[in-house]
Amino acid sequence: MSLPKNKIDSFNKDLAFILAQLAYHISPKIIKYIAERNKVECQFFKDIFGDKIDFENYLFDGSDCVFPGVRRWDPKRGKKRKYNIDYEAIIDDNGFPRYIWCYLFTGKGASGPNWKNFSEFELAHIFAHKGAEIIGEKNYFRVFDEKKSPFAQFTSATNVVLLPKGTVRPTDNSTIVKSIFYKRHIDLYGEDTLNGRSGFKDELIPDWYSELKWNDTLAPDDWKENIDTLLNYRNKRIVEILENAGFVPAGTVCPNKCIKRMIGSRQTNGQKDSTKYLLNGQIYGKSSLVKAVVKAYIKKYPNSTWKKLQEAFPQNLQGGIGVVDIFENVKTKFAHQKKNKRHFLNTEDINKLNDGEKIVVCMEWGISNINKFITRAKEIGFNIEEDGKRR
Repeated sequence: MSLPKNKIDSFNKDLAFILAQLAYHISPKIIKYIAERNKVECQFFKDIFGDKIDFENYLFDGSDCVFPGVRRWDPKRGKKRKYNIDYEAIIDDNGFPRYIWCYLFTGKGASGPNWKNFSEFELAHIFAHKGAEIIGEKNYFRVFDEKKSPFAQFTSATNVVLLPKGTVRPTDNSTIVKSIFYKRHIDLYGEDTLNGRSGFKDELIPDWYSELKWNDTLAPDDWKENIDTLLNYRNKRIVEILENAGFVPAGTVCPNKCIKRMIGSRQTNGQKDSTKYLLNGQIYGKSSLVKAVVKAYIKKYPNSTWKKLQEAFPQNLQGGIGVVDIFENVKTKFAHQKKNKRHFLNTEDINKLNDGEKIVVCMEWGISNINKFITRAKEIGFNIEEDGKRR
């Protein structure tokens, strides 16, 4: 008896029509936002990577790489989520790509129950993210620089597509199916997110491609806040891994501080923003204003609980750290940053609630986030005015 016949080529079109209606892609406006943020942060990563990680493999012009410096893990070499000198990269299994979808929809990481929200799905990488995989892609581009490594595609937000469990393999093994996902990528995002590849050959795509009915791209209402939280997390995580590897000094300034400084500089023509604010007849700078508002809120609502404070001052008003935190949490979380405090920790600055909980206020405020806080403060009854423009 002869071997069974592989009939996949007879059903490529049927598979493509089904997968187009099952696949979810991230909205192009989110990709543009990530790429712009990468431009702001690229010098920071270039500095901390030094000669230990090839910067150009991850943050080239137009890159939407979410975790620069991270490559796919080889189970035979090295430990996951550690810097590997042979790879010249941080190596990972498929953990970090999950963070993209988890943060986008939940504002939280992919550990514990958060990834279980996606238990009916799995992730498909469309373009190659390992050097050995790129051979088949050459035929689809008029310009293909073989010296460029595709490592950025491992955590590229354009390249991590959500599909129902059990449906990913056709995108791995069928050339025709893979090609229609290539075309979908180019139609949505262009070629800027691809390193060393351009001039896509539309003529190689099946004639029936135009008949496919794709899902709308996804962008939840709070996507910007969630993406900011994701990218602040990635900065902190990468710095921690490189500190543990011993080639980034302990206490390296977290990149989101660098971001605020750069954004502030860009918006004020290089001058430091020194706007002051008037609250209850007193003049405050940005950080002291936030501290005063929180203290006044607790005084106005003496029965406030930790939960109520979080509702009054949501974390995303500040960014990754949050407006307020529990004193004991801060002592543990930021114990290694004694010289670089991120909260007001003097005795007189600690707010004690009626239930005994001690609350502290974040001191990291600048032009990039203070207006969001002021808008919220006004919503809950505080009258705040500017007492002077930038000077």
